[in-house]
Amino acid sequence: MNNNYVGLKTKWPYFKYEANKLCGIGKNKIPIISMDKYIDISKNEEMHLECCKGLALTENYKMAMYPGALHISEKLKGKVSFSEMLYNLTDYDPTNIHKKNLEELEKLSINPRQSIYKYMYYAMGADIPWFFALYLREQGFSQKLKKPIITWNDNALKYFPKFKPLKVCQVF
Repeated sequence: MNNNYVGLKTKWPYFKYEANKLCGIGKNKIPIISMDKYIDISKNEEMHLECCKGLALTENYKMAMYPGALHISEKLKGKVSFSEMLYNLTDYDPTNIHKKNLEELEKLSINPRQSIYKYMYYAMGADIPWFFALYLREQGFSQKLKKPIITWNDNALKYFPKFKPLKVCQVF
């Protein structure tokens, strides 16, 4: 990146044109390109695993699960159940990073079964056919026009310790 034009002291961002491969198509059919070389992504994997463990440990929400293998029609779509992954864990986790996290969840969780299948959904892509939500900051619907809450709630502070140094932006 070149920050200076000849003869001027004011810095301006400038990038030479380069062709980038498309990574996919996003909302409203807008092309997606990788911006990884322009941003620091070194902590992404660490934060991702922290989020997966935090989401697996929290008790504020429920989600359903089913044990056993999926129907062939679901397998043809590339889906795999958490219990099938667990039964064949070495196939789905050759580095054992998830096995270590699952063992840690067994020790830490109030409800290990629930934490294990939630972690496998978040971190390993296991199929669980329902959706759910967890709020790390809460503001009621009727409070939406008031000043936004910019502090983390108890779940955020307890299960997502690496979030603590992150600043929460105000939209208004």
